[in-house]
Amino acid sequence: MNTVAMKSLRRQQVFEKLRSRFGMPGQAGFSPKNTAPAAPSAFPAGLLKAGLHECLGQGPGDWPSVLAFSLSAASQAHKKGKPVFMLRLENALQELGAVYGHGLQVFGLDAADLITVSVRGEKDLLWAAEEIAASQARASIVALGAQEKLYGFTASRRLKLRTESSPAPVFVLRHWGQGGATAAHCRWRIARLPSCPELKTPGSALLGKPRLSAFLERGQGALFTAWEIDCHAPDRFGMAPLLADRAARTDLRAYQAA
Repeated sequence: MNTVAMKSLRRQQVFEKLRSRFGMPGQAGFSPKNTAPAAPSAFPAGLLKAGLHECLGQGPGDWPSVLAFSLSAASQAHKKGKPVFMLRLENALQELGAVYGHGLQVFGLDAADLITVSVRGEKDLLWAAEEIAASQARASIVALGAQEKLYGFTASRRLKLRTESSPAPVFVLRHWGQGGATAAHCRWRIARLPSCPELKTPGSALLGKPRLSAFLERGQGALFTAWEIDCHAPDRFGMAPLLADRAARTDLRAYQAA
C-alpha cells in the first residue's frame, strides 16, 4: 500500500473515532448511537427524531423537496396531542409560498396538528424557535430561505442547547447557497428526483411516489451518507424500490427489453 493510501486510511480511522465520541448529550436529546439503523445501508430515520437539523437544497429548484423532507421527518417524531410548528417570515411568502393544508396527509401529518407562526424579522423567528423547542412540542420547522442574516454558529448553538434537553427535533430550512460553520447536529442536502413508475399492469406505468435524494453533509450515527428515498406517508422514508431490491431492478430491465 502506497503512502497516500496509508494517510487516507489513518485519516478515515480518526474521523470514525471522533464520530463515535461526539453527539451523545443524553437519552432525552440527540443520541446517534441509540438510533443507528439495523441495516447499514438503510436510511437512518432515527436520527431525525431528535436534535437540530439543517436542511438545504442542492440547487435553486429543490425547495419543495426540502420542505417535503422536513414535513415527513416531523411526522415521524410523533407524539399524540402535540402539534408541529411551522415558523416563517412574512416577507418570504412570495418567494417560498404557503403550505397547502390538505397536502399534509401525503407526508403523514394532519392539518389540525400544524400551527403556523409568521413573524416580521429573523430575530423574532429564532426567538420563537427557541421557546417552542423548550416547550417540548412534537417538532418545529423553521423556514429561513434567502432571508437568512442572523443565523450562524451562535444562533444555532443556542437552538441546539434547547433541543438537547428536549426529545423534539428542530428542522431549519436554509437557502441552498448558504453553508458555513454552525452547531447543528446534522446538515442535509436534499434534491428532487423523478419518481419511479409503478407497473400495476403490463404496458401501463403509473406515476410513482415522490422521490428525492438525501445527502448527510455533516452528522454522526450513519455508516452511509447518501440515499435515494421515497417520501410518502404509508412508509414514511423508504429506500427507493430499485435500490432496496436489486432483483426488482433486474425484472424491470427484462420487462423493458421484452
